[in-house]
Amino acid sequence: MIRIRTLASRHLCKRFYSHTPFDEYLDFPSGEPALEREQPATINSDPFDFSDIPIIKDDNNLFSSGLATPSNPLFAQSNSSMSPDSVLQEPITMTTEDFMQKLNIARSDQSFDEQKFKRFSSFLRTDTQVRQHNTRMQDIATIKNPLTVISEFNDPRLNLAIEKFIYDQMPDPLANSRSRRLVLYKNSPCVVIGKNQNPFREINFKEATIHGIPILRRYSGGGTVVHDLGNFNFSYMSSRQSFSRVEFTNALNHEINQLVGLDIGYDAPKFSLTTNDRGDIISSSSLKKVSGSAYQVSRGKSLHHGTMLLKSDLKMLSALLKLTEERKASIQDKSTDSIPSPVENLELSDTLFQFCAVEAFKRLHPAEGIEDMVYDNLLVQGDSHILKLNEVSDLPEEVLKTQHELSSWEWTIGKTPKFQLIVDDDEFQYQMTVEKGLITEIDSAEPDLDKLIGLPFSSEKISHVLTDPLKSHVMWHVDLNTRYAQLGISQLD
Repeated sequence: MIRIRTLASRHLCKRFYSHTPFDEYLDFPSGEPALEREQPATINSDPFDFSDIPIIKDDNNLFSSGLATPSNPLFAQSNSSMSPDSVLQEPITMTTEDFMQKLNIARSDQSFDEQKFKRFSSFLRTDTQVRQHNTRMQDIATIKNPLTVISEFNDPRLNLAIEKFIYDQMPDPLANSRSRRLVLYKNSPCVVIGKNQNPFREINFKEATIHGIPILRRYSGGGTVVHDLGNFNFSYMSSRQSFSRVEFTNALNHEINQLVGLDIGYDAPKFSLTTNDRGDIISSSSLKKVSGSAYQVSRGKSLHHGTMLLKSDLKMLSALLKLTEERKASIQDKSTDSIPSPVENLELSDTLFQFCAVEAFKRLHPAEGIEDMVYDNLLVQGDSHILKLNEVSDLPEEVLKTQHELSSWEWTIGKTPKFQLIVDDDEFQYQMTVEKGLITEIDSAEPDLDKLIGLPFSSEKISHVLTDPLKSHVMWHVDLNTRYAQLGISQLD
């Protein structure tokens, strides 16, 4: 309902906090028990803190599913399924040491297989021009065996669209216990917010505009992150029943820790990693975060996003997420806040990181069978497959459509949860209520502001309605006179 009221008194509304964005993504079939609901976040919460979320595992199926090798190694199908009696067990938490002890893993430099790494890096370097035929993503996305997809695109919206397509097309992991996925990619500089976040409380729009840094809203929850070419992203996809916020990161830590101090011709990590009690990957020595996470659970599937700071521009990261206290206080809402954490670069090469991620995935879902074989852009390892993407022609139309949708103002800004902009200074006083990106309510003694009702919360639109000095004042407080095209966001109609 749209209303116009008079600002009776100058005060700031009390801020409320919602459940974490994880809550919205729990999609349980009828009759299944739901994961325990979290308590509302407090002002000191960490957007990556999922310590209250149960971690569910099946002792009989955690690492041993699918050890049998199908007769046909390429596009083989697995008929194994999880037992209905073993779906939900007592929630547990696994530290890195617990994980390594369970699999009887010893920390040893001898575990690094240099020849295997050379074969993998050779596959990554394969020139597109020498290929006879490329495997298209849609032709392999539904395979019922472990699949890794390595995107060599750096367009952040295209990579998010690829990730969504892989998640949507992954066969039901309950009926097909081997249909797990790993997606690896790195983006050109951008800021990515969680689905339920308010960009006006998270991002320094002025800094993003000056540097032309795109702003994106992803499909999953979690906090705001800054990506650049020094940051690598991973997405581990499994079943809802086996969801764990530490399963993949602990396996990844093990692979990376074996490289500390090694001289192998690539930049090796300078320090070892561990997992803290919130599931974050941190430095074992400084305890600074090197990887933040976000999660999505829906349709019987689970997705664990992770960022890995390899050689990121940490100064730019800080600037893009730094807002004045006055700005943060002026935006009142129920969205999920990102609480900054000290971060540190791992100083690991891209190739070594990708190799470690692939090996961690294979450790969780081991493959048996033939020696590695390469089919143009597809590497086959037993019944597991690694697909490398760098040709737009290999992508389905659905991915390109999603990429376009992710650049729209309606998605990036219009999906912002309901909030109020409260301005109370010596010059003007007003309060705006914004829903779905539109100004729906005004509290002010300024009669001209009623012209804004129904308009998008955008200085570009406001500039055509008001006159100075009120116009300049409102435009600045709305979005710092942002031109959204400079942020990769399509113009409003």
